[in-house]
Amino acid sequence: MVDLKVVGYRSTFDKYLYNMHLLFNWAFDKSLWIYIMSPFNDTVFSSEFTDQGSLTVFPSWATEHRNKSYGGFIDAVCDKAFVVPCWIFLLSSVSGTGILRFVQNKTLFWLILAEIASGCVRFRAFYTAGGIPAPAMKGLDFSTSAVKADHIGKAKQTFEMVGTCLYMLPFVRWIGLLLLMASCPLAYESVRRKVKKRSIYVHLVLEDDSAFNHKTMKFLIQARGLGSKLTVGVSSASPDGDINNKSKTDLTDIILNVCSCSSVNEVIAGAPGKIDQEFMTTHGLDFFVCLPEKQEPASDELLQQQKCLVISEDGTAKPVMLVDMMMGIKED
Repeated sequence: MVDLKVVGYRSTFDKYLYNMHLLFNWAFDKSLWIYIMSPFNDTVFSSEFTDQGSLTVFPSWATEHRNKSYGGFIDAVCDKAFVVPCWIFLLSSVSGTGILRFVQNKTLFWLILAEIASGCVRFRAFYTAGGIPAPAMKGLDFSTSAVKADHIGKAKQTFEMVGTCLYMLPFVRWIGLLLLMASCPLAYESVRRKVKKRSIYVHLVLEDDSAFNHKTMKFLIQARGLGSKLTVGVSSASPDGDINNKSKTDLTDIILNVCSCSSVNEVIAGAPGKIDQEFMTTHGLDFFVCLPEKQEPASDELLQQQKCLVISEDGTAKPVMLVDMMMGIKED
């Protein structure tokens, strides 16, 4: 733990610089250590384990995922920890009168709120991660803009950093202000994409109780990574309408197993065997997510609207088209 107490500083600004120096050094040392140890943390799991009298310690999915993503998390947080105090300090040095002063205060205040909100989302996402990276989307863009999220983030960061540096220099102050103003819509779009609500639905059939293992847990975590809310429907009926004759105890066990998953927000017991758009609209669901060759419960309407997503074994997700499903049935 880093002790941020400073004695003998000449001014409040000197104390701030010294504290930030200690904090950045600690963050860099920890990130470097995790980077050095990352090859040893990439544990190779075998399909079979035999008891040969030796102890083997495996990290949990959550711990391993946090160690791998810690460097990017610290990189994003340190940027915000630098620019936000700078903007707060610059609010006291705003020059000009009238509308020009109002624009400067408005720009700085807006950027401060946007970066604080983005930092809170980053912290929440890092400490609530399920342990499995979110699938990479192919063939469908969740955002409403043609610009990718990483491009927006890089442009925003460049405008903010360069604009802040130029704003501190008196002879190029107004050029810096223009860059900071240009970064405001980018900061808004970046936060909007992080907090956009998207409800995901996963369908489980009663006869799949024996398959509720670590693979199912991984699939649920991946499905949760595609949205902000995960709803799991448990059905005792097949897509053809046949009712499974298993006991109520079996159905209760499946529901309790799903409820025990931290990545699941809601469980719908007694879901229909065929999921249509009316069911999705009634429960506020956006996308139907399934494993390969498990899209039978999705209706043709969902397939036509590209609302049925399949998560492949390579960690990618893509929409299933009705034509693709028909071709797959013909090939079988």
